[in-house]
Amino acid sequence: MINKDDNMEVKQTKRKWLLSVFLVAFLFAFTAETKAQLKVGATAGTNFNSFTQPGITMGTNVGGFARYQVLGFLEAQGEIKYTLFGGGRHDFERSYETSADISSDFLNGISSVDYKNRSVLLHSIEIPLSARISLPDMEESAITPKFIVGFSYAYVFGAFEQRDAVFNFNNGNQVLLSNLEENIGGDINASNFSFFGGFALDFALDNGNTFTTEFRYQRGINNLNAVGIADPQVTENLYSQSFSINFAYQIFTF
Repeated sequence: MINKDDNMEVKQTKRKWLLSVFLVAFLFAFTAETKAQLKVGATAGTNFNSFTQPGITMGTNVGGFARYQVLGFLEAQGEIKYTLFGGGRHDFERSYETSADISSDFLNGISSVDYKNRSVLLHSIEIPLSARISLPDMEESAITPKFIVGFSYAYVFGAFEQRDAVFNFNNGNQVLLSNLEENIGGDINASNFSFFGGFALDFALDNGNTFTTEFRYQRGINNLNAVGIADPQVTENLYSQSFSINFAYQIFTF
């Protein structure tokens, strides 16, 4: 004779199995539906970068993307890519007139050093997330315009400043050292958060894939300069901004 507790345990076991089957079926259906609308491809482009102050540097970006069709007129896109960005910095002069500032025989007789043509290059791994919005009546067009808005996180793993140095001697002579490079990784925050917006054109190809041309403006929201106590010219705020021209090609559809 089966007691009440055993009967209850059997019912609970059946419910667990039914729930498990339902969850597996739901996940299978969801995965199949997601894969049917998931597009994966490669992207690359050129950046024109600055720090919201004079001085522009050129960079690049290359990586991959995945797009998911949320609605007929709305796509969600995620990317992971290598991005080289940065910007110019203000010139500044460092004085060595007092003996306390003279740390070597080389500096003996130097009154000041002018740092000119300063340019910072930041190497990063970037993860942008964006919404791509089209007009509902243009979803099936051969050329589909898209409005883009999104958020990005970049991890900076390398930071270098390039500059020219003019050494001014007490006797009036000058010496120019050009194209100097310094690793300034310790002076730069490793995380860069930014918002971006732009415009793109999706071209439907005969093979069923999509080629994209994109124009994007991006603006950083956190100060990249980690130096808090130094010469005023060194502690200036560095907020990134860039304009990029990107190209993307859809390779797979799942």
